[in-house]
Amino acid sequence: MGALGFDAQRAEVVYKAIREWWYADDRRWCRVSIRALVHAGAFDELADAFSQSLPFGTGGRRGQVGVGPNRINPFTVAQTAQGHAVWLCAQFAEPRAVVLAWDVRSFGDHRGVYAGQLGALSDLCSRDLAMIAAEVYAAHRIAVHALPSGHLGWISTPLLSYAIRVLGAQGGVNISASHNPPDDNGVKVYAHHGGQLVPPHDADLLRAMETGGEVQRRPVSVIPLPQDLQRRWIDQVVGGSRAPGLSVRYSALHGTGVVDLALEAMGCDVERYGPQSHPDPMFSTVPGRVANPERAEVYAHGLQDCSADLFLCTDPDADRLGVAVNTAEGWQILDGHSLAALIVDGALQAPSDDDRTPLVIRTRVTTSLVDRVAEANGATCIGHLLVGFKYIGGVLAELDKGRWRHLQAPDVRFVAGVEESLGALCTDQVRDKDAASAAVAVAMTAGIAKARGHSLVDRLDELWVQHGYIRNQTVRIRLAGVSGQARLTAYLAAVRAEPPSVVAGRVVRSFADLQDPTGEFGPHVSTTDTASRNVLELALDGDGDDGAQVVLRPSGTEPLLKIYIEVRGAVGLDVVGRARVDAGLAELVAWFTRAVG
Repeated sequence: MGALGFDAQRAEVVYKAIREWWYADDRRWCRVSIRALVHAGAFDELADAFSQSLPFGTGGRRGQVGVGPNRINPFTVAQTAQGHAVWLCAQFAEPRAVVLAWDVRSFGDHRGVYAGQLGALSDLCSRDLAMIAAEVYAAHRIAVHALPSGHLGWISTPLLSYAIRVLGAQGGVNISASHNPPDDNGVKVYAHHGGQLVPPHDADLLRAMETGGEVQRRPVSVIPLPQDLQRRWIDQVVGGSRAPGLSVRYSALHGTGVVDLALEAMGCDVERYGPQSHPDPMFSTVPGRVANPERAEVYAHGLQDCSADLFLCTDPDADRLGVAVNTAEGWQILDGHSLAALIVDGALQAPSDDDRTPLVIRTRVTTSLVDRVAEANGATCIGHLLVGFKYIGGVLAELDKGRWRHLQAPDVRFVAGVEESLGALCTDQVRDKDAASAAVAVAMTAGIAKARGHSLVDRLDELWVQHGYIRNQTVRIRLAGVSGQARLTAYLAAVRAEPPSVVAGRVVRSFADLQDPTGEFGPHVSTTDTASRNVLELALDGDGDDGAQVVLRPSGTEPLLKIYIEVRGAVGLDVVGRARVDAGLAELVAWFTRAVG
């Protein structure tokens, strides 16, 4: 066993799992690929693929496609659907239904793991995996709504959320890995309200996933989704918003996005960027094949010879929106914080005959400029939510029942929910990120600015002048190697035990551990709640500015620490004052990079 390159104990776990998969009747399809790995001496791959089950987070499973329990494949997808089906049967009486969606992915082994010996994995596409899940739901007497049998199309994440709500389904599943590389895929699970479950409700689902029993499948006839579903969703997203005269180039980055339809309905002059408008499971025109609008290099192809006012792009499942602005100094890509403030600004300008108080929601690591823009426009802002759009959807789900904490549903109308990672929602008919509704809000504020001879960047500058020059940056520190996770855990434990009194020359005004049961979030309600609250916050005094905030949050699945830093400047700062804020932000970034790395 030692010859395989890892210790005997781990080798035994791997061997046991390989034997189980090799001899299981429902996994005979994997033998060709297992044999290829063994013959190639790919023992690191075998160890990773067979040493554990692919973790199930509160949203679902996501990872590399391949053989083994730690990969996305027909068995692990069926297993996930089995647990979800068992949970649905325990929660809801008959009749029960789910909505299925899938993206454009098709497995091609671009990493060369299997040396061409793919067996049943060859060209395994998202639709194939969705139909496997459909058979599991059918075996549990759960009706399946999806695109018609034999249909090779797809729907986006926000349209799936909308469909669950419109059809009154008890849940949904999206087979997608969002903006991950082409050889990844995933199973994202949705609840009856069209969003993901939040603690403590997600704990029951996780238990069902762990104890779902033997997978059951039977042939299924899906119920076709209504032909007018997409049009109805677009109508809801656009409402009465208009932006005539605004020119936009839009790229779906080879994915499911239809943002152009919403913009056309607003009267915009829209060009759907041809080279990236067709489905491509390899995302071949995207540098690195990672179609994530948070990456600046993603924009390069679409900005070639572009003279529009805006360039917009969406990730493959069309829930995140990226925006670049044509300015006198050239194209400027907006970061998630700036975009969040502009989306809220635009959403609050949308026409409405509803006189209830507007409601804006943000996660706590998203710029506090959102609060100031919202409050200046007479809106109520919820700004303390934990990281993850599911918490925004969770607030809306509670309001569906009549109230959320002190807020009564009849008193407020939802306008926008935003997070710093380019996720936003500006319609009350969806419970997840929706790039189309975000694009409508962006077009609204850009159209108003253009009518005054300004750009969207000029409008951002006006927001800074009116509400304060607030700058944000996220630092990602990856601690590589076997000891990476241990070092990260030790660092956070040390900060918890003895919080710093001074950071980068700034006095630490307050420190908060969100896992503290006597603190803001109270006692822990589930293990998932504990994991989500692994967050440390420091409020810092000013240093030539109005103060700063730092949030430390580790990844739950890899040795990665995210540090969210915000420095706040006063209203109406001149060039010198803004430079001071920028310098303060740079100093804090450098300080934490040294402290952790």
